[in-house]
Amino acid sequence: MVRKTRLTRLVTAIAAFTLFVSIPGSVHAAVGYICRVSYRNSNTHPAFGQAGSLFVETYSQPNCGGTSVEGAYLCSSGGNPEWCGPAQYHMNGDEIRTLLLALQAHAASAGRVSLTTARTDPGGVVYVRHVSFLGN
Repeated sequence: MVRKTRLTRLVTAIAAFTLFVSIPGSVHAAVGYICRVSYRNSNTHPAFGQAGSLFVETYSQPNCGGTSVEGAYLCSSGGNPEWCGPAQYHMNGDEIRTLLLALQAHAASAGRVSLTTARTDPGGVVYVRHVSFLGN
C-alpha cells in the first residue's frame, strides 16, 4: 500500500505541474538567484507599457549557475494585458526604475528573490505579480 501511495503522490504532483504550465492565469511562486535583469524601453516594445518593462531571469545557483528557475516580465502602466497580465500588476515609470535599480543591486550581491508569476491568456507570457527580496 505504501508503494501505491507514493505513486499516487507522484502522479498528483505531475498533474499539478502540468495544470500550471497549461492553464493561463495559474499563479506560481519560485525562489532563485537573479541572473539577469533587463530594461526594455517603450519605443521598441510599446505593448509592454508606456514607461517600458523589465525582464527578470532567475537560476538555482548564483552567477547564472545551475538551472533556470523562472523568467518573467514586469510591465508599466498601459501594457497590453495579453503580454503583461491585468493592469493591477503594472507599475508606473518611477516604480519600474526603482525596481530595476533594486534588482540590479540585489543581483550584484548574489541575492535571491521569490517571484510570484502567472501566465497571460492568450499568449502564455509569464508576468510578475509580486517580488520578494531574500538573503543569500
